[in-house]
This record gives sequence, structure tokens and C-alpha cells, in this order.
Amino acid sequence: MPTESLESSASVTELVAWMDLTCSLLDALATHAFRWNQADYESFREGMKETLQTLKNQPSPSSVLIAAGTLAQRIEHYNHGTQQVVERSVGELRDIIRILMSSVDATRAGYDDSAAALQQIEEVVGKTQTAEELRVAKVQLTHALSKLSEKTKERKQETSDLLGKLQQRVQVLEHASASGPPQPPAGASAEKKPVPPAPPEPHSAEDIGPSAADPPVRQPNGGEPRLDPLTGLLNKEAAEDAILDLRSKPGQFYLAAFYVQRMARLNARYGDKVANELLFLCAQRLVNNLLHPNDQLYRWRGPAFVAVLEREDGAQDVQREVRQRIEARFQCELRGGALLVSIELASSVIPTGKGAPHELIEQVDSFFNLQSARG
Repeated sequence: MPTESLESSASVTELVAWMDLTCSLLDALATHAFRWNQADYESFREGMKETLQTLKNQPSPSSVLIAAGTLAQRIEHYNHGTQQVVERSVGELRDIIRILMSSVDATRAGYDDSAAALQQIEEVVGKTQTAEELRVAKVQLTHALSKLSEKTKERKQETSDLLGKLQQRVQVLEHASASGPPQPPAGASAEKKPVPPAPPEPHSAEDIGPSAADPPVRQPNGGEPRLDPLTGLLNKEAAEDAILDLRSKPGQFYLAAFYVQRMARLNARYGDKVANELLFLCAQRLVNNLLHPNDQLYRWRGPAFVAVLEREDGAQDVQREVRQRIEARFQCELRGGALLVSIELASSVIPTGKGAPHELIEQVDSFFNLQSARG
């Protein structure tokens, strides 16, 4: 047998072995994928089976390339959905832990106060020598026991309320795990409604500015950073891309711009750790109170956020919705309620139907520059 034939036969055998290995790996990947939503899980498995069937039918090189591209998209899309479910679950669990820790601190403080009051009465009783002093001590003891009884009732009610809230959070967490991330309508973007992760430890006051000291999160294709490391939201570049894509999408869209006022002063007064936590809480408030499943929130820069809203309503109705759902002034509790900070949020709603993408971006920047100049 000629040498060329032997080499060709060996190459074919090696290629077949690699194809078998690839098919086995893809089959294992489809079988053991994280099942965060049954329908999406089945769809993912069916897509993988189609790719496997294509590879088993001895396709041409061009067909292999097409199948590989389709496979990469399927895996990336499913991984994106899985990552969102995990991040959302982790965020909920962190919130639950924070609530529990705050409750424990409050309970400990209450017991310390009660112990101090009883110790004071014990000292008074120990020094009592006359009937008058005994009568005064009795009155003080009655008063202290009455206050302890009231505090016990308050703690019981607070504990009951806390358990109710935690039960609701657990139910939300279970529902989120069962249903998975919301799916976009046909032809819509695959971007999902984000849930910001818990705020990281700050590195410097620059964390509240356009960039942070944390390493940027990069896209799977190795492109530029797309996620803001402080809030977990998509960044300005992603927002501009979304604005450019709006004209090719069916439906009616609005841009809602939000600016957290006095952030520089809050940072100077309370420090960058509190300022970062405030920005995270503002982002969480916007996501929870305003966004629908097909909406998306972005961190534009510093204390500035932009939401892309899909609404069938007119501009005035959307403005009214924003005002009703997102108060211009509200208070944030920090450090387990030990610190109460007042937040002012300026907002602007921009219809996207008539303006060109670059004009819409300029309007957003102009609004934020105006708010920044006001301090």
C-alpha cells in the first residue's frame, strides 16, 4: 500500500476518533447542564442533539464551521441564563443574611439594655435601708418590668414581621430558581433584567466615578468590559449599543435617565464605602420598582443610570409611571438601620421614536452634565 494511502487512512481514523470524543463531550454537556428552567433546559438539549446529529452525518468542512458557530451561541446563551439565576440567588441569599444579622444585632442590643436596667435596680435594692427607699425601689422595679414587657412585645412583633419578610424572600428565591430568567419576545434582544449583586468592598473614592478599581468583567469573545464591577449592571458602552439597536426592534421604547444627587458630598461625609453601598441600593431600587422583564438598566457613569423601557403608553404616562414608582427623594437604611441617609434622585424620560441614536445619547449626556453641574 502506498505511503500516501497509509497516511490518509491514519488521518481519517484520527479524525473519526476526535469526532467521537467531541460528540461524547457534547452529549455529557447537554445531559449535565444546570436545570434552572425545564423548558429552556429541554430546548438546550434539543439544540445540542441537532448539532450532534449534524456532526455524526459526516458533514462538509463548511457545515462543521456553521455547526460550531451555532453550538457556541447556544452554549453562551444558556450559560448567560445560568449565570443570571446564580447571581440572582446569591444576591437574595446575601440580603437574607444581612436581614438576619441586623435582627441579631437589634436583639442583642435589646438584651443589653434590659440587663443594664435590671442591674441598676439590683444595686438600688441592695442599698435600700428604709421603708421609703424600699417603696421607691418597688416603683422603679414596677416601671422597669413594664418597659421590659413592652420591649418584649415589640420584639415579638418585629420577629414576626421579620419571619414574614424572610418567608417572602425565600418564596421569591424559590420562584426565581424554578422559573429562571425572563425570556425576551421573538426578535428581541437576549439581554435580561439584571439583579445587582451585593456591593463589593470599595477600594477608593474613585469607585463612585466612571471606573472602579476592581478588575473589569470581559465578554466571552475577549472584547471590551461590558459589566460595571460595582453594581453588576451593563455599562455605558452596552447602553449605547442598545440605543443603536432600538430602531431595528419592534415596539415603542423610552430612555429613563436617573442621577443620584449630592453623591460627592455624601462620599465626603460618610466615606466611599457608604457611597458605594448607596449607589448599589439605588440601582436595586430602580430594578425592583420600575423594570419590566424586557427592560434593561445600565450604569452610565458615576451616580448616573439609564433604563431602556419598552412601553405602549404615551410619554406623559411613562413620566407619570417613573415619578410614581421612583420617588424623587427617599431614605436608605445602612448598617442595620443605624444610619439613615436621605437620597435625591433626578430623572428624565426621553422618547426614542423620533430621535437618531446619537441625538438620544447626547440628550442623556446633557441631562447628566446639567445634574453634575448642580452638584
